[in-house]
Amino acid sequence: ETMHEALEALGAEHVATGARIAQQVIDANPNDYVGWRLAADFYRMRGEWARFDEMVKKIEATNPDSNGLLFLRGTAALERDGNVAESSNLLRQALANDPAFTRAQAQLVLSRPTVDETFAELEKLRAMAPNHQIVVWAGPAITAAYNARQEALKAAQSRSFVPQTGSPTDRKSTRL
Repeated sequence: ETMHEALEALGAEHVATGARIAQQVIDANPNDYVGWRLAADFYRMRGEWARFDEMVKKIEATNPDSNGLLFLRGTAALERDGNVAESSNLLRQALANDPAFTRAQAQLVLSRPTVDETFAELEKLRAMAPNHQIVVWAGPAITAAYNARQEALKAAQSRSFVPQTGSPTDRKSTRL
């Protein structure tokens, strides 16, 4: 097997194990916040939005001020609705309530539309959780992309700078 195939199989095994454990927790807590919260997250990751919405309604009815509810709404705004601005707003609210809410920060890293914004959010995640999977696995690529962009910007700026000498009347036009 190739490395890719091995990693793919390992990833699928982890997902299957996680799904089994999540189902056990949901089954053990079918009528409380913990079970509903985990179920909503589980259904979100599987794209089962109708079941996700059922769980969110239960959470709203029992714990409407839940920070986890902000997270769920934020991730759904992005993944289901494609609304980056709403997602960012909800995830930032969750972080304002709990500055150590690593999952919310991780979602911000994954949802930024530009390299500069992604890198800025990565740096915040790195400060919170230096061993987080995103920092460890994607961090080097994000950092390399950011650094390459910064170098390209510097190169473009240096090419557009034309030093001028002599009096203003002696200068030729430097428009590009």
